[in-house]
Amino acid sequence: MNVVEQILNVSQKYDKYPAGAYVFIFEVLDWITISLQKKHMTGGELALAAYAYSIERYGLLARPVWEQLNLKSSEDLGQVVFHLVEEGLMGRQDSDKPEDFNGIFDLTVFDKTAIKVENDLKDNLKPTPKAPVPSLGVHLAYKPPSELKLNKN
Repeated sequence: MNVVEQILNVSQKYDKYPAGAYVFIFEVLDWITISLQKKHMTGGELALAAYAYSIERYGLLARPVWEQLNLKSSEDLGQVVFHLVEEGLMGRQDSDKPEDFNGIFDLTVFDKTAIKVENDLKDNLKPTPKAPVPSLGVHLAYKPPSELKLNKN
């Protein structure tokens, strides 16, 4: 059985998330390995990396992408990760547990990001003599979860 068939089986077995949600986790893991050059992260770090990857890859469409994948929060992301772990498609350390993903963020974080990005874009669209062509984009800073203020509350 190839990986695609295994992912389809996992998606059908748990019947809550589409196959794309499981593929999304592998995309995030590839991005972490290449961009952040890390091999293991805690659940909280993985959740924040998935958030950062979503903003970088999908921009203002990040929230609709998560909604399409039936991912409503970092908890959902943790469930997808642990479905993959339970089916032997992803590794874990003994200290890793699904609760590590709890309370990191929900989809409202994407709304706050969209507002920030839109404001940044508006600011960048004001040409100045030094920069007649604006530079548009999202600049991500990786900080500890407590400093990012992404909690639901």
